[in-house]
Amino acid sequence: MTSHQTACHPYWCGDSYHHEHDHQNYHFGIGAEYYTHFTSPIRRYPDLTVHRLIKHYAAQGLGEEAQAKYRAKLPQIATDTSTRERRAVDTERDTDAMKKAEFMEDKVGQEFDAVVNGVLKFGMFVSLANTVEGLIHTSNLTDDYYVYDEAHLALIGRRFHHIYQIGQAVKVKLIRVDKEQSALDFVLVDPDDAPITDIKVADDHRGSFGGRARGDKNHHTNKGGKPFGAKSDRRKPVGAAKHTGANRKDRH
Repeated sequence: MTSHQTACHPYWCGDSYHHEHDHQNYHFGIGAEYYTHFTSPIRRYPDLTVHRLIKHYAAQGLGEEAQAKYRAKLPQIATDTSTRERRAVDTERDTDAMKKAEFMEDKVGQEFDAVVNGVLKFGMFVSLANTVEGLIHTSNLTDDYYVYDEAHLALIGRRFHHIYQIGQAVKVKLIRVDKEQSALDFVLVDPDDAPITDIKVADDHRGSFGGRARGDKNHHTNKGGKPFGAKSDRRKPVGAAKHTGANRKDRH
């Protein structure tokens, strides 16, 4: 190992997560094999360690004896600090989601302007202007049977072809807040205002694409779905990912 390699040990990239999980031997962003960064004033233990290394090499030089002092310790220090930093980030995110749910507890029944910021098979996530986020579950999309189109990252109504995609403005009503699970549930106020698409989705029951004409609403809405409050295939509340917390992490 050269003096340059020791002074800028790859574990001390400021984000050793990429090295551990992506098996990269260079900086995730700049592509440098040896690098480091730190803040001043010191905010984190990795910063303190980098400061110590700089002082140590400035005083002792970059010889073999100077390098040996920290060589065996750095990998474990990097692993421990990375683990704890990710734990701190998760705790911060969970606390933020819980306090937002608490803030919204007395607003059940109110309507809000929102933007769709995530679309998945089980529903879509929406964010309000106050940064609060929640879920519109497919079981609460009762005007049609919605199919997830992965190619377009969209929920599309099988019969009336309304479409919901990321970035779309919607009007929503808050119907449930669960502070313990940091979960908020919304429903659409005006589903008929959603844009209509020409994208065709498969009809599972007919084995083909398409459906009835748009003007024909004499059918059972939310086919296969369940109204809010009924037992459904929704994510398990105990031990499952919180859809305003952990599920957000899955998308990042």
